[in-house]
Amino acid sequence: MGGTPRDETDDGAAVRVPSFADAVMFPDGVAAWLASHEPGPETGALLGVLDPERLTHAGRVDLLVAVRRQQAWFAATEAGLLASISAHAAELSPVPELAFEAAEADVSCALQIPPRTAGFALDHAVTLVNRIPTTHRLLLEGRTTLRHAMTLTVPSPTSATTGSPPRSRTRCYRRWGIRRRPSSPAPSAAPSPSSTRPQIRNATKTR
Repeated sequence: MGGTPRDETDDGAAVRVPSFADAVMFPDGVAAWLASHEPGPETGALLGVLDPERLTHAGRVDLLVAVRRQQAWFAATEAGLLASISAHAAELSPVPELAFEAAEADVSCALQIPPRTAGFALDHAVTLVNRIPTTHRLLLEGRTTLRHAMTLTVPSPTSATTGSPPRSRTRCYRRWGIRRRPSSPAPSAAPSPSSTRPQIRNATKTR
């Protein structure tokens, strides 16, 4: 299970990405390569080929590192996508507040998360991509974690931590073809037995 999946030059630099055949023939070598290289679409495909049962202990540890780096890449990719959705929210409405509400509702419905969580995710992504791009790049390269990146972002007043009122989800229901069920009126209190009992008026005879 050892060996190397890479063609190397005289100075030891890798000249190609391992193939699926390499992952089958040299699983430990591919796992070590994945653990030490930047994540991306190619590495993500290779991760699905490696079988932990065919790896040595060192290979499984390398694969664990590679998976963690790939998770960071996915988180950075998602952040970039959310930031792009926020940047193009004006396409949804000419009113900035309504535009953000529409974007928030669409993200909420697409990811099946509460609207406030969707708003926080949009704010966090914008901060990460636009205000601290170095951290975003490190996350994209798998050199930091999403948890660390989140500690560096400061939630804006529209995020979920401020307790802002929930935004409308009308666009969410309309866009995804979900018919909003009309809210039923609150059930009234059951009448007491005394209120339903017929009132008997004592008639007094006048003499």
